[in-house]
Amino acid sequence: MSKLKAIITRWGNLIKVQPPFKELLAKKLSYNRREQTGGDSKSVTVTPTYLFREDEDGLVVPAGLLDRVLVTLRMCNVDVEYHDLREPKLGEPRFENVDLLRDGQEEVLAQIISHDMGIIWAPTGIGKSFIIRQIPKLWPEARILIACASKDITKQTYSELLEMFSPAAVGFVGDGRNESDRRIVCCVDKSLLKVNPTKFDILIYDEVHRAAAKNTAEVLASIQVERIYGFSASPFGRSDGADLETHAIFGPVICKVKYEEAEALGLVVPVDVWIASAADLPAVYKPTTVAVERWGLWRNDDRNRRLRTAIEWVFATFGEDLQVLVTVKTVEHAVQLNHTLAGLGFELVYANMDGGMRERWERMKMLPKGIHPITSETREQMRLAFRAGTLRRAIATGVWSTGVDFPKLNVLVRADGVGGTIPNTQLPGRVTRCSDGKTVGIVIDIDDRFCQTLSNRYDKRVRDYRKRGWQVRYIKAPAAYLSE
Repeated sequence: MSKLKAIITRWGNLIKVQPPFKELLAKKLSYNRREQTGGDSKSVTVTPTYLFREDEDGLVVPAGLLDRVLVTLRMCNVDVEYHDLREPKLGEPRFENVDLLRDGQEEVLAQIISHDMGIIWAPTGIGKSFIIRQIPKLWPEARILIACASKDITKQTYSELLEMFSPAAVGFVGDGRNESDRRIVCCVDKSLLKVNPTKFDILIYDEVHRAAAKNTAEVLASIQVERIYGFSASPFGRSDGADLETHAIFGPVICKVKYEEAEALGLVVPVDVWIASAADLPAVYKPTTVAVERWGLWRNDDRNRRLRTAIEWVFATFGEDLQVLVTVKTVEHAVQLNHTLAGLGFELVYANMDGGMRERWERMKMLPKGIHPITSETREQMRLAFRAGTLRRAIATGVWSTGVDFPKLNVLVRADGVGGTIPNTQLPGRVTRCSDGKTVGIVIDIDDRFCQTLSNRYDKRVRDYRKRGWQVRYIKAPAAYLSE
């Protein structure tokens, strides 16, 4: 009996499998997208999503899934013949142009040079933004589009590129600007439709775990470029189950640097996790996720007071001159917690604040009049001040959850109560960056075993910390805290 044979042809960002072998490939090229339909995380809609289409004589698949197609066919004893119809336009990379690299960074760039697409999976602190800025130097004639879901991160990348290249070479698209005619363009992903992606040779997406959002994925899938790369400390683990979208657009992981490896190379600092206990607080039982978070986290005065005591313990134990960032999920929690932390000098950082709630908080004397809401310009000034170390203490919502670079940050206080793999990677990553005189990053978390939902999230956070080899200990004082 003759062996089965498949012909795979690639053009642009698509491949065609002939014959289609749909019965073998369909399961490997599909997933169930989960979408929350209400305030309860258990109320979800599941939609089967297929990342292929049937053609007259074959199966058309995103090129990023080529590795998955090849592995599946070969495991089924199918001989594969591959043809790449693309004509490369970029010349050889100019490695001599790049700046002095730290240990480990040369290997990352080598993988980028060796692959025309792929995901770079590396911990926060390895110098991801530095590596991204070297790509325009590797290909000095290439037109490069750098995208991200976050406006703040995009602005930060734009500012860093301006330090290396002429303003005539670097453009920004989004936030009312459209400078898409430059050689290097930084673009907020919601503004991708304002640029002509066919003019670009290379697409880079920073914090690539956010690229699989439904509307963003559809736009990115249509972009034709010669090279495409995604960067993240946590490329997979989306709560909607859409990780396969990321794989389809950007391809497989071509470089993975474990935290232990980065620490051994001196690219990141070791991290100590200290747990404050709230396990003995009154139990919280609520019917929906939003209600659990509101009364278990945001408006839970007892928990907020425990966080204040933990922060005071940090100052008493490690010194008051430390830079401290407190992470929360909502503005409501930021305001409530800041009120509890009165006198400790924290500033609020957020994107939006409801006018009616602001007036209510002002009447309750939880906010001063005439200061809030802050503008995007004010928030950018605060980011720059925090990065420089002149702003020492802040409470921030998700606007500072990913991609921001705070090398001087000493202490991260996780008041957010979130339990997903991606935030458990991204948020603690804020303290891992190396800086003069910094020998360790400190993460303060809180044991939320007074509520089953929050307890499950806490358990997940601790498991993720330990997977990175971080030491997890309970705060020994004050006596109200439990000890291991």
